[in-house]
Amino acid sequence: MEASNNFPLTLLEVKTARGKKFILIEDISYIKGSSKHCYVFFANAEPMLEVHCMLKWFTEHLPEPQFCRCHDSFIVNFRYYDCVNGSNIILKDNSYIPVAPLRKSSTIEKLKVYLMQGRNNSLTA
Repeated sequence: MEASNNFPLTLLEVKTARGKKFILIEDISYIKGSSKHCYVFFANAEPMLEVHCMLKWFTEHLPEPQFCRCHDSFIVNFRYYDCVNGSNIILKDNSYIPVAPLRKSSTIEKLKVYLMQGRNNSLTA
């Protein structure tokens, strides 16, 4: 099964307080890190999930440029991007994701790459 922008649908195995859980990466809207825990927010109706790992783990396991570490405490999925407003990325569900000043230019460049890949894939299909 293929997802948009030629990223294959992939499951991640994560550890929660109730045990191991598998999550579909395409459903992740954004992730907020907090100490040794992360909070995964989904684009579908699934409730937020508290995961026992550091944000760095997600950075290493999620595909770029679709996912971007835009802040020390946030990873965003550009699939759900709507617009950039100052130092925030606004998602289609109106979530505001902060962009750190030192990461702003690289985040914008990764967003452009992601959007161009999607455009190029739709032109060749």
